[in-house]
Amino acid sequence: MMNLHITATTARFSIQQQIDFHHADFIACTQAANECDKWMMEYLVASYHYRTAAAHAAGELSRVLQLKWAMGVQL
Repeated sequence: MMNLHITATTARFSIQQQIDFHHADFIACTQAANECDKWMMEYLVASYHYRTAAAHAAGELSRVLQLKWAMGVQL
């Protein structure tokens, strides 16, 4: 089945047209992948900051709850 596709493609487009098409496709896909990498890093950094903030909040919550427990304060 694959050979039929290649033969049909070759019959419709010259070798140079195929090279140009695949080269342009490669460039476009590479640029899209680079953009994805950029946003991935942005989200990873944001995720790190939010996880750090969440850990800090959990530590503060634990500290205050322990203080309330130690002082006998009803929740």
